[in-house]
Amino acid sequence: MRRGVELVALLALVGLVGGCADKYESAVQEQIAQLERLTDVLGDVRDAASAKAAAPKLEALSGKLKGAADLLSEAPAERKAELKKKYEKDIMQAFSDMVQQMKRIQTLKGVGELDNVFKAVKQVKPDQAKPE
Repeated sequence: MRRGVELVALLALVGLVGGCADKYESAVQEQIAQLERLTDVLGDVRDAASAKAAAPKLEALSGKLKGAADLLSEAPAERKAELKKKYEKDIMQAFSDMVQQMKRIQTLKGVGELDNVFKAVKQVKPDQAKPE
């Protein structure tokens, strides 16, 4: 969780020092932050009770992730290429970390409460969670 907070703070600082990020860059930064938040919430799932408690948080975060992906889909191709070059490593790492947590949770008994959430999260593929 601390890593996610530090990254968001760093990205905010870079935006302030380097000038304002455009809406597409902000969308990429939002995707990274949401993937890290999803991973943090998934990391707290240990049993059926914690899975049930996590479900609403995960649904909300999945919606925010999709919203950022939808905004980014409107970016011009040249801007997408620039953002991909700049952020691909960060997004792929965040996505990989989230997938590891999802796989861990799928091995737990009684966490069926998260099936719908997993379906929503899986709809956002790594190529949607990064600029094209």
